[in-house]
Amino acid sequence: MVVGPEESVNMELAGWADNLAARLKKLIGLESPFDNRVFRIVVRQSADEDTGIASGTQQCDENGRLVQRLVISGYANAVKEDVEEVFCRLLLNGFVVAKRMHETPENRVKATVPRWLSDGVVQNLTPSAKAQNSRIVVAMWKKGELPSLSKFLNADAQAADAPVDRPLSGVFVAWLLSMPGRGELLDRIFARIAEGEAVSQEWVATLVPGCESVSDLDEKWENWLLRQRHIIYTPGTAAADSISELKSQLLFYRGDFGIPFSTSQSERISLHGLIEERNAGWIPGLVESKCASLRFLAIGKGDEFKDVVEAYCSFLTAVSGKKNPKQLEKLLKTANDKIDSLQTKVEGPK
Repeated sequence: MVVGPEESVNMELAGWADNLAARLKKLIGLESPFDNRVFRIVVRQSADEDTGIASGTQQCDENGRLVQRLVISGYANAVKEDVEEVFCRLLLNGFVVAKRMHETPENRVKATVPRWLSDGVVQNLTPSAKAQNSRIVVAMWKKGELPSLSKFLNADAQAADAPVDRPLSGVFVAWLLSMPGRGELLDRIFARIAEGEAVSQEWVATLVPGCESVSDLDEKWENWLLRQRHIIYTPGTAAADSISELKSQLLFYRGDFGIPFSTSQSERISLHGLIEERNAGWIPGLVESKCASLRFLAIGKGDEFKDVVEAYCSFLTAVSGKKNPKQLEKLLKTANDKIDSLQTKVEGPK
């Protein structure tokens, strides 16, 4: 049920809520525990036109019905992720309340899911959000800037102030959802919360197959992060490892592609080194072979990655065509700028 001053907005929100609830159900693999849940979405005018705020309330009435309300003040300016997070948190809270039916109606709703869980679920509802979160978290992990699991899980369960919270929540929940029997695993988390116990790092270790200690959990978590570098969540986009592989293919070694060995020169030839060697007889064969392998690497990795590859192919082709050094330097700079820009987009700023 949606209540608000504009019927068009009410209808839009009703459709949005149905769609989001269906996607959440599919993601977590659990049926709603309440057939008689009452869920109301209330849209209110905001005194401050530039502010959009979403909040949630819940209570159980004397008949055992769970009554939940999502209140959106200043709908036009509400942040989509904030509204989705509150909505999903209320839906997830229903699983906790269902395990507290032995309590008084007032006490049934006192235990709620931690913010990392509701935030994390929302972050896994779309491939684009999963991809972005993976890039952010892996980049921070590689720099040694990612909070430890202990700090993350033991933080204020209802706070989400740090910029990394949502991406980290998304990747952590994605890890939990990747495990066998995700529905049963989440059900155990809901039961833990219903009992009033903390979802601590030590307890999470009991959920993960093959973990006997916090050290095991940390190791498996780091292995999961390492694997994220290889995953393309959104078809047609580049992962961090694709860029690393491209860079490795742009290194040339004497003995390959007919490049002669030399005792007086470095074993490795850089792209700048190819400019100096542009008149060598082995250049045409190298360029033909390398352009073919680079274009093969670009298949399925999106237009931006393909654009980078083509920039390097243009440079290599120009080397084979014996263009003057200034032209070649300009083409190489263009290609290098493109790969730097893509790497920053994929992995985050250095």
